[in-house]
Order: sequence, then structure tokens, then C-alpha cells
Amino acid sequence: MLIGLGVLAWLFTTGDTVSRLVYLSMLAYVPLSARLLLGPSTWREFMLLAAALLAVLGGPGAAYLWLAATVGLAMTALLAARREPSGWLVLFPLAYPAVGAGWWLAARQGWTPLSFAEPILSLTAAHFHHAALTPLAAAILLSRQGGSRALTLALCALPPLVGLGIAFSPALELAAAVSFAGALVALSIHQLAYSRRVFARSPLAGGLLGAGALFLVAGMALAAWYAVGQYTGLDAPSIPTMVQTHAVLNGGGFGATTLLGWCIASRVAAQENP
Repeated sequence: MLIGLGVLAWLFTTGDTVSRLVYLSMLAYVPLSARLLLGPSTWREFMLLAAALLAVLGGPGAAYLWLAATVGLAMTALLAARREPSGWLVLFPLAYPAVGAGWWLAARQGWTPLSFAEPILSLTAAHFHHAALTPLAAAILLSRQGGSRALTLALCALPPLVGLGIAFSPALELAAAVSFAGALVALSIHQLAYSRRVFARSPLAGGLLGAGALFLVAGMALAAWYAVGQYTGLDAPSIPTMVQTHAVLNGGGFGATTLLGWCIASRVAAQENP
């Protein structure tokens, strides 16, 4: 119910594409990922939604509230991992949004960490709210259904390597970005195969998961093209083009269909196994 209100609130947000993608993660993807990975919690979802709404509606200082909320979520994931050591991987998708919140705060305050300025700050915030959240959550959920744990580990480890490459080494950026793109394509293949299993029990859930896998392949093909072009000097999509294509395909298409598909599949499984 609360997450649904967050989605409804997002429909009324304004701003450029990058800002609205960050708002979408704040108001919907982060609380829904936490629900799928940690289980439902009305209090946690209320706190995340309240902080997100204040950050979206408030001035630059309100971004501190979202940073505090995401740090709190990371601490919640840490406590959950301590109670159940086999679930420590949830730390990654539920902690990376705090990194994104830090970059979003910097963008809102006009800071220039590591000499980076806009639009890099907002783009980095969006990546940690999307590329380091939804695919990792999907990989963990797949691993719980017998999917590849090695793929999950790779997806958890690669986002910071991409960030380090952007900051310090074009060669590392290329290697990490191409590796991350390859891992995400592998995730899409696993998700597409799993969607066929789910389709028999819930055509809607299976269809959404399958669509998400296709969105991811298309988005990552663009990401790999951009990374190779940046390193080699060959023609590649511009950043504005990537925002309108890659970001929308991954953040909007893959994120929405995949999380909704998992939500429906989880409800169907709960009804079949009360």
C-alpha cells in the first residue's frame, strides 16, 4: 500500500529525466527491493517513503534526509545479515543506494567531490540508485530459486570497480564496464529462463520478468557501446542520448517490470505455499 502511494507520488514529480529516475528509485524501487529481500515492514517502508517525499519536495538540504534513510536501510540489512549469515549478500543492493544518496546530496549542494561536477554527480547518483540496486536484487532473488551465486557475487563486486575506473583509470573503467555489461546480459538470460518457469503459475509475473530481461539486454548493449567509444575514440552515443535510451530502458523498463514481476511471483508462491 505504502509503495503504491510512492509510485502515485512519483507520477506527479517534475524535473529532467535523470532527476525523475532518481525519484523513482527513492519512492518505489528502494522500498520494494527492501521488501523483496528482507520481507515486509510497514515501519521501514513508511520511513523510506517519508524521507523520499521530503527529499523530492524540499530544498537542497532535504537531501540529507534521504541519505540518513538509506544509511538506516544499510544498517538494517547489516543486522539482518548478522542474524542470518547466509543472507549477507543483501548488504550490497541495500547499501549502494546510500552511496547514490551521497552523490545526490553533493549534486543538490553544488559540491565538487573528486573535482566532478554536474551532470556527472547526478548521473553517478542515478547509477547507484538503479544499476547497483535492481539488477543485484534480481540476481539475489534468482539465486534463492537455484540461480547462479557466482553471477550474483560478480554483480555485487563490479559497481564500485566501475566507479573507481571513472575516477582514476580509463582502462579500469572500460574493463569493469564491459564486465558489468556482460554480467548483466548473463543475468537477463537467467531471468528470461526463470520467467518461463514462472509463466506456468502466473502469466503476468512471467511476462513482466521476461520483458525486464529484454529491456536489460537492450540497455546494456548501449552501455557497452558507450564504454568502448569513450576509451577508443570511436563514434558512440552522447551522454544526453544515453540518458534518453540506456537510462530509460534500464531504470524505467527493466527496473519496473522486474520488481513488479518478482512482487507478483512472490505473492503467487505465498498463496500456493501458505
